[in-house]
Amino acid sequence: MTARIAVFHGFGQPLELVECPIPNLQEGETLVKINCCALCRSDLHTYEGRRTEATPAILGHEAVGQVIESRAGLAPGMRITWGIFACCSECFFCCNGLPQKCESLFKYGHARLTDEQPLSGGLATHILLRKGTPVVPLPDSIPDEIAVLANCSTATAFASIRNADLRTNAVVAVLGMGILGLTAAAILSSQGHQVIGFDPDPAKAELAKDFGCTDFFSDVDAFKSALSNQTQGRGADACLELAGSQAAAQLSLTSVRIGGTIIWTGAAAPVGEVSIQPEQILRRQLTIRGVHNYIPGDLTDAVEFLSAFSQQFRFEALFGATFSLDEIETALQFAAVSTSRVMVRP
Repeated sequence: MTARIAVFHGFGQPLELVECPIPNLQEGETLVKINCCALCRSDLHTYEGRRTEATPAILGHEAVGQVIESRAGLAPGMRITWGIFACCSECFFCCNGLPQKCESLFKYGHARLTDEQPLSGGLATHILLRKGTPVVPLPDSIPDEIAVLANCSTATAFASIRNADLRTNAVVAVLGMGILGLTAAAILSSQGHQVIGFDPDPAKAELAKDFGCTDFFSDVDAFKSALSNQTQGRGADACLELAGSQAAAQLSLTSVRIGGTIIWTGAAAPVGEVSIQPEQILRRQLTIRGVHNYIPGDLTDAVEFLSAFSQQFRFEALFGATFSLDEIETALQFAAVSTSRVMVRP
């Protein structure tokens, strides 16, 4: 039995489609047939040379598939999604609430392709899930096209909100109305929070409202004025920076009240420096917290949320074109200029 994989050799080089053998499973491993894989911004950053990964590699981590064979107790035929990483569950970071920073971390779509680490990404017909990978079964109520969002944008949005430690009925500023920001807005709205969204693209207004934003602004001054007016001059209880831009990170510093929390999640690739006055952080008693990836519980929350709310929010509007694995180069080039998620079906 063989699998077909799209191998990334480095920036500026075309992906190579090759056949490779499927190894015998070791204890704790699961072989999955890929149903679909969405192209995440991190995949595009690697493809475009904005971030460096070890090569050769199989890109792609935002995927859904069917269990073919498992030595981890999963039933063949089960439709699942899985975490972006596998961890040991025993090291310092795993035992202190940061399994995504495991000392022996393995990240799907980011690992170097070797004989010892085959089938390591979603741009393939099959993937081999390592021992220690969080796995969540998918209910029939969530189609592949929606479920594929769970193990990246939705789980990361839950991690961002969890780290914000919000009070009841909080006012939350969300900067960036890409898939991550829209998903966070939907989750916050479903939890009863007031969401004030910002994105410099005015065309995002309709989607922002559809995904739960109480208000949306594309003008910085209008955003600041509304935030002040709606909080009696205090500012938001929390601000989620989900745009991944220097401007958004800078804006987040002045968007929260005294005692507020700022979450930086968007800048997974370098965006430049921001100016911080330590005295202002001290006097305003601000908390600034970086969030990178998520923990297994966030993935479970993501699937439960999509199961309960996929009909309430227009997640289908977030997707654009679908390509086959044979068209992977075209898919990546299309995704690089598209504001919608691009899907690859093997």
